[in-house]
Parts: sequence; C-alpha cells; structure tokens
Amino acid sequence: MKKCGHIALMGPPNAGKSTLLNTILGTKISIVCHKRQTTRTCVLGIHMLGETQMIFLDTPGIFKPTKPLEKRMVSVAWNSAVGADALLLMVDATHNVEDHDFQKILKRLRQSEMKVDLVLNKIDLVKKETLFAKAKAYMDTGVVDDVFMISAKQGGGLKQLLAHLDKKLPPREWEYPEDQLSTVPQKLLAADITREKVMFQVHAEIPYELTVLPEIWEPMSNGGIRIVQTILTAEEGHKPIIIGAGGQRLKAIGQAARLEMEQLFDTKIHLVLHVRTEKGWQEKPGYYTETGFGVS
Repeated sequence: MKKCGHIALMGPPNAGKSTLLNTILGTKISIVCHKRQTTRTCVLGIHMLGETQMIFLDTPGIFKPTKPLEKRMVSVAWNSAVGADALLLMVDATHNVEDHDFQKILKRLRQSEMKVDLVLNKIDLVKKETLFAKAKAYMDTGVVDDVFMISAKQGGGLKQLLAHLDKKLPPREWEYPEDQLSTVPQKLLAADITREKVMFQVHAEIPYELTVLPEIWEPMSNGGIRIVQTILTAEEGHKPIIIGAGGQRLKAIGQAARLEMEQLFDTKIHLVLHVRTEKGWQEKPGYYTETGFGVS
C-alpha cells in the first residue's frame, strides 16, 4: 500500500535541519553553514522508504525577526507547518529548554495547539546522562509527543526516526515520481551554493544582507553549462570585501562554487560572478521570487 506525506523540519537557527535533509537524501539540495539564517526559503526534499514517499520541508530557522527579510523567513517557516502530516522540531542538543529561540517557538506552538516530535541533534557532543535529562525537560513542555536523538552529520539515529515517520504518514498516492529528489530548480540551487561559499569566505565581515541572483543558465557546445550570477549586497563598502585584494577572494569564491556545482550536476561549469550593490533590496518583493521565495 502506497503512503505519502509532508514532514516539516522546524527549529531554531543552526539546529542542523539542512544537514539532516542532505544526509537523508544522500545528496546536497540545501546549503549548510555554521552561520545563522542560512536557509531562507522552504526547500523540498523527497525520500522513498519502501512504498512510502516522505516529502520533507526544510524551513528557515525560527528566531525573533526585526528586518523585512527576517520576517519573511520566519513567516515561511510557520506557513510550511500548516497542513503538514508530521512536524519535526529540531534542536541542538548542546542547547537547553531555556534557550530564547526555543521559548519563542514553544509559545507559538502552545498558542496554535500544535504538537511536535522533537529531534535532539548533535548528540555526539553531549554526555548521555545529560541527554536524557534534556529529553525529559522538552517532554515536560507539553507540546512534544516523542523525542528522537540523532547525529544528522554522522547519520546516527536516523533509522529509528524514519521508521517512526513511516508509521505516521497516511495511505495516499505519491505526489512525485519515484526517482525525484527535489523541486528546487538547478539554477536556484547553484545560486545558493555560491551564497554558501560567500558566507564562508567573508565570515563576520559582512552581515546577512547579501544574496545571489541567478542571471544566466545556458548550455555550452562542449556539453557544459555557462552560469552567470550576481552577488547582491546592501552596502557599497561590502563590494571590496567580497572581491578582495586583486580580486583574489572573489576568485576563491567562484572556484569553490564551481567545483561543487560540477560534482553535483556532473558536468563542466563555466561560472561568471559579478558583484553589485543595491540599498534596500530586501524591501523589494521582486528579489524574493528571483532568489527562491515562493519556489517549492
């Protein structure tokens, strides 16, 4: 009997939601970075387990937003939970129930009368006796049905979590072909890969007011793909930081992005990067569509 359902991955920033999805799928469809606010939209990933099609929704981290871009991200996360067949609330096992971001989520769950399965991630970083105490504390909040302890990076505990989800999802026809892994267009995934490389390169020098626009995606005569992207910043002073002395930092960003794209798309990539400044781009709705909001 075929089964199918939507599973929303929710939680505070840096809980490991994107890492979990990539590990389950065995390939990268969602970028990963140690910095907060990396995931900006809902990324859909499809996993087959026997006759069950699990449709995972990797959502932006939930925190207290102050800027237009942040408010949109948090809105995307909560909207993705509406109508989901299962809600997985993922938290970093090194954090506690008292964590401010978790408390904000807890308040909203109680107001909405929503129940979740809690996933404690990064268990390899915490002593076992501490883990059990934390699991009990989360259960005592009244919004958690069950607790699963995993290591998204290493794959520990995933078999039990997937088996639980398999039992939870309803009998239903599959929504996607059996061999489809995601609905994210390749050009948007490529743009996100470049954004990930920018974030690793600039570290704390530039705030999160940057994005990468997918400008051109066209096949070449040698069978490869020519990709042109624009790194968009909110401040003119950010441009020289991204470009670096003699263009060396931009070159390093491009090389790292190109190598990962070639591995992921299994073809030669000719990547061209531009850097442009536009103040207040976060307040212009058109950019949300270009960079993936509303896609998935």
